[in-house]
Amino acid sequence: MDDQTLEERATRNIKLLRWSFKWIPLLWVLLFGSIVTVLISAIFFSETLIKIILEHPAAM
Repeated sequence: MDDQTLEERATRNIKLLRWSFKWIPLLWVLLFGSIVTVLISAIFFSETLIKIILEHPAAM
């Protein structure tokens, strides 16, 4: 009885490990990709915003 529960626990852990090795790197890639995309778009948006503000007739 004890061996069977240990075996069930081991197979469950192995399944969880396989799942995590398959999906967790993908989740990290998606996370970092979204962060980088947000940063790049924020930089470009702030540059265009600064240009618009500086070239505005009221700023002259």
